[in-house]
Amino acid sequence: MKRSSVVFAILTALCGLLPNMTSAQVTWTRLTESAQWNPRWLHRSVVHDGKMWILGGENRLGQLLNDVFSSTTGSTWVHETSAAGWCVRRGHDATVHDGKMWVLGGHDTWSRLLGDAWWSTNGKNWTKTVDSTAWEPREGLATAGFDGKLWVLGGMTSTWTEDDAWYSADGASWTCATDSAGWEGRTDLGVVVFNNKLWVIGGLSLLHPLADVWNSTNGTDWTRVTDSADFGRRYGHITLVFDNKLWVISGYNNVGVCDDVWYSEDGASWQRATEHTGWGLRQGGAGVAYGNRMWYFGGSDGGPYSDVWYSYGFGGIEETPSAGSPERPGLPTTLRWLPAGATAFDAMGRRTGDAKPGIYFVREEGPRGQGAEGSSVRKVVVTR
Repeated sequence: MKRSSVVFAILTALCGLLPNMTSAQVTWTRLTESAQWNPRWLHRSVVHDGKMWILGGENRLGQLLNDVFSSTTGSTWVHETSAAGWCVRRGHDATVHDGKMWVLGGHDTWSRLLGDAWWSTNGKNWTKTVDSTAWEPREGLATAGFDGKLWVLGGMTSTWTEDDAWYSADGASWTCATDSAGWEGRTDLGVVVFNNKLWVIGGLSLLHPLADVWNSTNGTDWTRVTDSADFGRRYGHITLVFDNKLWVISGYNNVGVCDDVWYSEDGASWQRATEHTGWGLRQGGAGVAYGNRMWYFGGSDGGPYSDVWYSYGFGGIEETPSAGSPERPGLPTTLRWLPAGATAFDAMGRRTGDAKPGIYFVREEGPRGQGAEGSSVRKVVVTR
């Protein structure tokens, strides 16, 4: 076929694809069924020092954990420590601030609420800043690194669900930004930093799950973005920032466990990206945004898992089950970038690393390397 005919055929396919772009479903791929960390749920994950981290949780025997694992690929994990300095716990949260990983709050094996703060730069050695912080011991709290400070928001104390916000520069000395944020007191809430604001998304009050979204530029004064987000009442969900969007993944609602994924560009208008994830009705999983992908780790549906899932969002290629490089790939996939690790060729067959808007052929490596099962060649349209 002549080069002009090849380009014409691709452009024709693209024209037919564009009207349906907004209805595309975000797909999820299982990278490994059994990672090196033990099956668990109620763990926490962060991105630090160019790696993804798994921190603590609860195993299949109901034992609480304080081990730490790291990975740059999602398929191979390094066991950093079997027993971090902080005690075994669940209901804690973890975040990154000042070049350090932080673990705060939760409850221990004897269900004692914790109000401590620990940090580490390498995952092996942990330092406790204070035995008892100024904020009351709690579980189900949310944490974030924002505006050069470490933040703690909400959670469940011994008496009620909190609606406060605290910050610290060093994890030892804490200041209450507000003891009444405006949003209803809640536990198992989602908190992220997006567009230079601190966001609170959903959670569980003493009475019911919540579907509201709030933001703040300073942690003291809060603005309600919506009272009733389209993802519905939800708590215990994963909240991420990825591809310049807010994401809500899984969690619980009024009925039970959720199995969907939602996104928003402004926090007010939400669209469903995935109706049913591949991992099913799980609770207590963890997730991060890392390496141009969203990641999901473990969780439980009556028994915990140690699997790893990922998604490129709306900018990804779904791996095909067949191996090799077909001579005539199928219809184009629409991307916002070329996926990491892919080998790309332009429409004239020239190898390129260019990610400018255009048409490419992309060869992706399968889980066992190039040409192995899972490898594929696809036509790709970069639309950035």
